[in-house]
Amino acid sequence: MVVMNRSSSSTALIIGAVVVPIAVCAVLSALIDVFVAPAAALVLVLVIVFFCLRGSWLVDALVIVVSALSFDFFLTFPYRSMKIASSPDIEVTIVLLAVGAAIAGISRWALTASDLAEQRQGYVASALDARSGGLSHEDIAQKLASLVGAEAGVWVDGNPPAGEAVVQNSTTMRTDVGLEDPSRVGFPTDRFICFPATGGYIRVSAASRHVRPTAEQMRAACLLASQIS
Repeated sequence: MVVMNRSSSSTALIIGAVVVPIAVCAVLSALIDVFVAPAAALVLVLVIVFFCLRGSWLVDALVIVVSALSFDFFLTFPYRSMKIASSPDIEVTIVLLAVGAAIAGISRWALTASDLAEQRQGYVASALDARSGGLSHEDIAQKLASLVGAEAGVWVDGNPPAGEAVVQNSTTMRTDVGLEDPSRVGFPTDRFICFPATGGYIRVSAASRHVRPTAEQMRAACLLASQIS
């Protein structure tokens, strides 16, 4: 299944989330003797799945609500009315809304996880490219600073001086207050942040604003520093 670009097709998805459920219910209403309400609701679930895997929260909400309203209007007695005379039809409508909400929640989680995985792969690829690209120490330092969202990065020979924040691994940074996780507390603004490497360290600055890199950024930054030999 090819997933369309969500940003470039947002308008089309919003329109489709409104138009498609109405059209599907209108067609099914002509086959009401063949398609009973529960079967028609299953068709609408497929429509909801289709849009929830491609859209945003707005698209999800639209397709779920419009599907339920269209189901009510076209496929429950009295037809062409927002009233529902049958208790089973009321139950099916409620279940349709609940299932739609569950599908939307699961799809949001799956898409977010997919985006994070792609972002993580991009960070790691960026770190590995530094070694294969034959970059200088200074170039790698600038690349690392950009990767973690810091202002500037420079290569310094020797060991980090006392008083600076020293990154020991992707989840541990040593400061005056002890060991901290930079992805939780962020980088300090009153001192340099040092990433030790062979023969020296990369010194980055976050003096003018609070920078809190993600865990994925820190892993890639540590990997990038390790490429220096």
